[in-house]
Amino acid sequence: MERDLVKDAGFFSRTFWVQFPKIWAVAFNAAGYVAHGRDRNSQLTAADAPRHSMEHTRAVLRECLGGREIEDVFESWEPTPVASGSIAQVYRARLRAEEALPDGRVDVAVKVRHPGVLDETFADIDLIFAFITTIGEGCGHLTIPFSKDDFHRVLQQQVDLRWEAYNLGQFQRNFAAEGEVGGFPAVHPRLLAPGLLVEEWLPGTPVSDIFADVG
Repeated sequence: MERDLVKDAGFFSRTFWVQFPKIWAVAFNAAGYVAHGRDRNSQLTAADAPRHSMEHTRAVLRECLGGREIEDVFESWEPTPVASGSIAQVYRARLRAEEALPDGRVDVAVKVRHPGVLDETFADIDLIFAFITTIGEGCGHLTIPFSKDDFHRVLQQQVDLRWEAYNLGQFQRNFAAEGEVGGFPAVHPRLLAPGLLVEEWLPGTPVSDIFADVG
């Protein structure tokens, strides 16, 4: 039994440090939403953040855009991502005039989910809860203050970019009377899917630079 716990602890430790950036990304995004002058499209850039290939990006867009290619929707596309996080990476692009945002803007950020995020995230839920159950049986008092189903729903929302679009809309409505503080990027309503989010490009200062100055 002791050997099994040590083995499980090793699995849990590796899982925690793999999944921790996903949890951190949620809090990090929130900081960027409410701070004026931040470039939320660069917030998740990190040297050790996962990155996927342009081939995967093309495949995701093709699936989400009904078989259309990038060139059919975008006038220009910068192939090097401007940011990457644990869930997705972001490109800078310019829409064709006929695909513009409702207000006519064409400069956008395109967020594309990494491959394997769903499988890794929900497999790790089973591992984490199995570990806690095993430890709890040995200690007699270790519990989790929420159900596995509740945790599953929360994570499902974090990896579905349609929920991010919904939250941006909520922020826009909630801060509509706050002037510049309420400047959240507009989401393209037709270019939206679980693995794809296209939104207005907003320039500013990356949050990482703010932290660097403070440090």
